Amino acid sequence: MPTSRIPALSAGRRTRCQVMAASAVGLIGLGLVTACGSSSDTDASDGSSSGSVSATAGSGMPSGAMPSGSGMPSGAAPSGSGAPSGGGVGGGDTDCSDAGTPTAAASGAVPENDDADEVASVVKSANAFLDTLSSSEKSSVSNDYTDLATKECTWSNFPDGLFNGRNGLRMGDLTNAQVKAAKKVVETAMSSAGYTYVTEQLNADDQLSSGDDDTTYGQQNYHIAFYGDPSTDSAWSLQFGGHHLGIMVSIGGDTLSLSPYFKGTQPVSYTYEGKTVEAMGDLSDDFFSIFTSMDDDAQSAAELDGEYTDLVMGPQNDTGYPDTEGTAYGDLTTAEQKLVKSVIEGYVADYAGALSDPLVSLYESQLDDTYVAWATGLDTDDNAYLRIDGPRLWIEWVNTDNPGESGIHYHTIYRDKELDYGTGTGDSSSSSSSGS
Repeated sequence: MPTSRIPALSAGRRTRCQVMAASAVGLIGLGLVTACGSSSDTDASDGSSSGSVSATAGSGMPSGAMPSGSGMPSGAAPSGSGAPSGGGVGGGDTDCSDAGTPTAAASGAVPENDDADEVASVVKSANAFLDTLSSSEKSSVSNDYTDLATKECTWSNFPDGLFNGRNGLRMGDLTNAQVKAAKKVVETAMSSAGYTYVTEQLNADDQLSSGDDDTTYGQQNYHIAFYGDPSTDSAWSLQFGGHHLGIMVSIGGDTLSLSPYFKGTQPVSYTYEGKTVEAMGDLSDDFFSIFTSMDDDAQSAAELDGEYTDLVMGPQNDTGYPDTEGTAYGDLTTAEQKLVKSVIEGYVADYAGALSDPLVSLYESQLDDTYVAWATGLDTDDNAYLRIDGPRLWIEWVNTDNPGESGIHYHTIYRDKELDYGTGTGDSSSSSSSGS
């Protein structure tokens, strides 16, 4: 059968979806998941209670999904190792009841750019989408740009039904014309490769869906929201996401941010229109090759202590970056350094060039202070954890396993330690170097 990792597909796709063995962590109400977040009547672990998981009011996380503070199996990593340790399957440590600060990016955090034409194009698409909406729909899709807590707490890698805290308008509640206009906003903000990934992940989620009436899986369960009014002159944000996808683009005025960006997929391979699609196959190859190309001594030097079962800085874990560990970029071979750059571009360059190029240049200017690390394993078909950590750049990758048919799938994230959500999060632990 022909294989295509980036076919031309037509558009139709965390509080955390923890897919470690449920018996090890006591996934209450979920049992053993067969798709990220789905329950299995036949495989439910002993001691897990029945019932659906709903969003705790104001928390942005499923209620009862896991005992508080249990983001990983007990004893899976030594204390202080930097492995996931808080928030649990339902979310991280972000205080969703707090209005949050700051309300604008720190001085010097935004790299120099020439994005005016691209911003104007995204604004045009956003306003065209708004023109398709009723007054009540416009009210539902619109939010205050400075409401950081809502930005932080209304996205997740869980599907709808297991995370009920998403903001804005659901695709399944819109007309076909409105869905097309909503997707056009996302497409305009992204590069061709980036929007191809989005389309492939939407189609991947359809593989898990029982049909258009499914309120958990399928691209009908993705949401769009705006923060601030779409404008070239003042800051606003576009939020789009659902199961294994979280997009937050902040532009307008002096603002430029493309993070946080949750980039995942499940299943990792599926058949679409007679072709095998692997939405993140090339990126997986590059990221793992950084480490599998190393000799034993180099691999050992880059290895983190402990077992990592999910992302450290995933949904609602917006502050508290761990200490930098691993191998310095300058100690890598030329081939490995090239792979690091390719991985960075595999996230940031998913967005339109006028938006992404300044940020790619910034992160590459800081490569001498950037480190790579891994843990748990380096088999692309088994549990694994990979990381790139720079003064501003943060990228994580986790291969996480489902006991069901989907098996291994990907949770990954790109963050900017000073520019997430367009304003930054006020995290005192992040670097304040802009590289400019």
